[in-house]
Amino acid sequence: MLVTASEIIFLWVARMVMSGYEFMGEAPFTDVYIHGTVRDERGIKMSKSLGNGIDPLEITNQYGADSLRISMTLATPDGQDPCIGRNTFETGRNFVNKLYQVSRFVMMRLAGRPPVLDTIDRNDLVIFDRWILSRLTQTITEVDQAMAEYRLSAASKILYNFVWEDYCSWYVELIKPDQPGAVIREGSLNVATYVLDKIIKLLHPFVPFVTEEIYLQLTAGAAETITFGPWPKADPSLIDAELEANLRQIQDVVMAVRSIRSELNVPPGKKSDLHVRVNDPALGELLRNHVGYFRSLARVENLVCGTDVKKPPMSASAVLSGAEIFVPLAGLIDLDLEKSRLQKELNNLRDALEKLGRKLANPDFLANAPEDVVAKERAKKEDYESRIGKLNRNLEQIMGW
Repeated sequence: MLVTASEIIFLWVARMVMSGYEFMGEAPFTDVYIHGTVRDERGIKMSKSLGNGIDPLEITNQYGADSLRISMTLATPDGQDPCIGRNTFETGRNFVNKLYQVSRFVMMRLAGRPPVLDTIDRNDLVIFDRWILSRLTQTITEVDQAMAEYRLSAASKILYNFVWEDYCSWYVELIKPDQPGAVIREGSLNVATYVLDKIIKLLHPFVPFVTEEIYLQLTAGAAETITFGPWPKADPSLIDAELEANLRQIQDVVMAVRSIRSELNVPPGKKSDLHVRVNDPALGELLRNHVGYFRSLARVENLVCGTDVKKPPMSASAVLSGAEIFVPLAGLIDLDLEKSRLQKELNNLRDALEKLGRKLANPDFLANAPEDVVAKERAKKEDYESRIGKLNRNLEQIMGW
């Protein structure tokens, strides 16, 4: 008689329940969590006979146990089969490294002072302190909901995005003083420590070893372990939806300026002016009131903002929701040299695209090549076309078209 996988699982669970009643006098558990079938990068079920499995011990030795755990959780969609390859575990390794590095930064800035872990002074908060506390509260609420519904992958992704984007990429960068070695504002350092404490507690089920180590260092031995500490609770009074919306607008402008500077190879040390044409005067006032953040995060020297701002000559531009931004390029880069570089790169890409187009138009190649090879070539063609479009736009901006 053929027994299906679901029947095997049912019988295994039933045996566990009956054993619990026999030896403990009660059911050993009330819920069963069943994940999807683990597959390799090509979507084929992993098995010893096929030889496409991955040894967890080898991965643990190479990347660490925490990297293995968080990588598997992130890569296992709720209710779906995970496709796992060796590069899957690089995501977890990079995240664990990021968490440890930001923790070291905060603890070094404490310089031996007792950390603020339980309460914060609400009278000593600036706009970005209030923003990160609002985002933390939203994150705790969303993680609690996901965990209650056994959506472990969703919970891990919520935490991943909050830690990497909100806390590390934005908040910690914002509280850093412009001058190296200068002291961080005390109120913001207290908030950074308070949020870090909540982060490592929320992450403890996913990365237990590094969070335990960070917690013991953060508390300087005052606590024996993080395991028996309280789970973070959401404080609805800290949520400020309007503030979060305002900060998203500031972040959008900063990211647009960074993107322009990156695409045009602007030297990191060079500051640029920024002109912003807004649809709503309130947005212009918001940007002007926080010009200091543009100077530190987007290397902006002067900010010109208003509803009647004109595009300066020889400017790179970007369109955002409710605003257009312009970055004057004169004096920022060598325009002739950049034109030559972009044109050379454009010609090389056009030649490569033409050769690839002939290859994909060849019936013999399409008929005989494996499907994954054809798919990779088509993806390469899309990438070439996208890059050519960006280069053309950059050239147009440099030429003032």
